[in-house]
Amino acid sequence: RAKRAARGETARLDIGFVSAVLNPELIGRFQRFRQDHPGVQLTLHDHPPAELMRAIAEGRLDGAFVGATPTTPTAGMVFIPWSREPLMVYLPRGHRLQAAGKVRMSDLAAESFVMVAAESAPCFSQLIHELCGHAGFRPKVVQEALRGQAVMVMVAAGAGVAILPAAMARIAGEAVVARPLADKGASVTYAFAHRTGAPEGPLHDL
Repeated sequence: RAKRAARGETARLDIGFVSAVLNPELIGRFQRFRQDHPGVQLTLHDHPPAELMRAIAEGRLDGAFVGATPTTPTAGMVFIPWSREPLMVYLPRGHRLQAAGKVRMSDLAAESFVMVAAESAPCFSQLIHELCGHAGFRPKVVQEALRGQAVMVMVAAGAGVAILPAAMARIAGEAVVARPLADKGASVTYAFAHRTGAPEGPLHDL
C-alpha cells in the first residue's frame, strides 16, 4: 500500500483474463483504463476460464474477462457480453482442406479433434460440441489441453484439427493453417464477469 501511495495510486483492481483471447480490443481496454485511472493499480491475472470463475467467487479477483459467455445462470455471478469473435478451424499444414476458402463444420465430421478441456473452459467446450452437433456429428476428441496455445501445438504436430477463436491465428505459426468456418453461428461471444451487484468504482469503467 505504501508503494502504491508513493506512485500516486490510491486503489487496486485485480482483473483476470484469458490469454488466448487477448485481442487488440481487450488490450485497448486495459490501456484506456490505465490512462483514465492513473490512481488505480490495475493488476492483471492470466488464468483459464474455470480458474477465473473460482477466483471471482472466492473474492480473489474483482472481475475477469472469462472468455465464452455461459449459456446458463451462475449463482452469485453476473456476465456482461463485451465482444464477439469468429471461430476458425486450425489445420495441420498439408491437410486436405487447406486449399478451401471456407470450411463447413460437416466437412470435419470424420476428423480427429484436439480441444481445450471442459474442465478448463467449460463454456467454450460446450460451444464447440454444440456446433458439431448442429452439423450432425459428435467430435472424435483424441487429445485435450488446458490452454488454447497448447492445443495449437498439438495441431502443428499433426494430432488433429481444432476450432478456436480467430485471435489465435496470431500464434498459429507456419505449421498450422487457419480457415474461416462457413456455418451460421460459428462465433464466440466474450463476457466480463463479476460478483452479483453493480460494479463499484473504477470496475464499472472496464
